[in-house]
Amino acid sequence: MKVLIAIDQSPFADQILENVLNSHWPKDTSFKVLTVVEPFQWQNSTGESMSPEWKSIAQEVFQTRLSHAGQILQNFRQKLESGIPYCTAHTELLEGKPGDEIIAAAAKFMADKIIVGGHGSAPNRLLGRVPQAVAREASCSVQIVRLKEPEDALKQAATTGKKSSKKRDQVAGLSK
Repeated sequence: MKVLIAIDQSPFADQILENVLNSHWPKDTSFKVLTVVEPFQWQNSTGESMSPEWKSIAQEVFQTRLSHAGQILQNFRQKLESGIPYCTAHTELLEGKPGDEIIAAAAKFMADKIIVGGHGSAPNRLLGRVPQAVAREASCSVQIVRLKEPEDALKQAATTGKKSSKKRDQVAGLSK
């Protein structure tokens, strides 16, 4: 079985890992852990090119994001391999639109299943744009892991006095 696990560069990846580790996998399962970094727009809102100084800063920040994403992938892979030692795991770091890149990578990998996290931040949305696109376009099974706010984010919101909407908390399973 070939499984593509798509993660972003947020604390939500740990929840996806936990879900994968708590599932049963055949001994011949091969995992590909993928993350996609969206490139910066090199033009401002009026379509004019950015100044050379801004472009240089933006490229430096983008390279830092790529490096950070690579570290996240390697950490995820190590935890996956130690949690499921009889399976193989590979990583891939791509640049582009996440939904499109996940679909293309799954086709190239010939994945039997895609695992992606689902958290919608817009009102009245249960899923984000990426899992919606993947579920709509994939040529294989798609498992969407329902993500909850990470504990650290909840604690930080509590200390800063920032309140999340009651509706979003209920959808995420956080209501008391």
